[in-house]
Amino acid sequence: MKRFTGVVMPAHSPFDKIVALCLYCRFTGQKLEELDLILAREYQPEQSQIDAWKRAGYFLIDIGEYKYQRMNKGSATEIVAEALQVRSHRLLPFVELCNKNNQTGDLKKLSNSLVWILREMYKQGYKPLTVISRIFKVIDAHIRAVGKEMKIPLNRRHPDVQELVQKLGGHKSSWCMSGYIRNLMILGTSDQEILREARWWREVFRKCRLANEQVKVKALALLERSEKFTFQSNGKRQRGVLIRTDDTRVPRALLNKGAVDLIIVTRRTRLVTILTSNRVNPKINLDQLFGVIIGTEATHREDDRNPKDIWFYDKRINAILNGSGGARDTTPTVIAASAFVNLVKDAIS
Repeated sequence: MKRFTGVVMPAHSPFDKIVALCLYCRFTGQKLEELDLILAREYQPEQSQIDAWKRAGYFLIDIGEYKYQRMNKGSATEIVAEALQVRSHRLLPFVELCNKNNQTGDLKKLSNSLVWILREMYKQGYKPLTVISRIFKVIDAHIRAVGKEMKIPLNRRHPDVQELVQKLGGHKSSWCMSGYIRNLMILGTSDQEILREARWWREVFRKCRLANEQVKVKALALLERSEKFTFQSNGKRQRGVLIRTDDTRVPRALLNKGAVDLIIVTRRTRLVTILTSNRVNPKINLDQLFGVIIGTEATHREDDRNPKDIWFYDKRINAILNGSGGARDTTPTVIAASAFVNLVKDAIS
């Protein structure tokens, strides 16, 4: 097997990219702390930088042309498994797990989800290597606990462990707090270590949830002074808003709270994002709106940029994106922010 100098991956990597890195480490026999790991600040660095990494022998995970969407794959995990020709029955199930989660987001919806919280940790300033190493421990516990039975019955555990299990609930998924603790118990981990792990994670959840509550307050205040409008979709009246913010947490907070059904977000860079709520059933159809935006962009641009290089319709999350925040060559739209309200009203039905 070809030996690599190290790995390059996005600094703020979500679950599938961390799992991809874990597959790489397990397949090559390298430990995370021994790995030459470059955490790139951008998903799309300059091509010259990508070429330099490749010449130096680095393995790239979800960077540049190796992004899973560009390669028409379900996840970064799938790309790594195929590139390394992983055949292990212990590792291959991670491909299906990550592909499905990228489509549905189901793992983020679990109670005390570790897949959800890892994204929040980045926002609260946790170091990427701290996030990665903690999720590695969760993955390792899952792999080693599969197919095994509890070594020490719960009633023989310390009362604090029994109380912890009761409070967390009985969900057995390895990707939430209760499942992780259960895996540690299956592996015969000491009460002290279990309680230490639980305290660490519960403090993370406390900090992140407190921060999210503060974001909700900020989001609702912004909603009050923003341009609100209504439009028809699926034969129903839907609520939209045009907001101006560079805080990516604000739009999602409004959608999660159910305050609106569609948000047009404009930033100081003039980049525009159109997001929809998962609460709307059936989903708001953005197909026609995307076509209208492409046509409008082509009509108003004075350069030769292809509008399809500027706009991206991400059907997975049902959103229209003016480029990507991680791309150096992202080009702002020439369409006035105020015009998007009428485009939504006219194009969605």
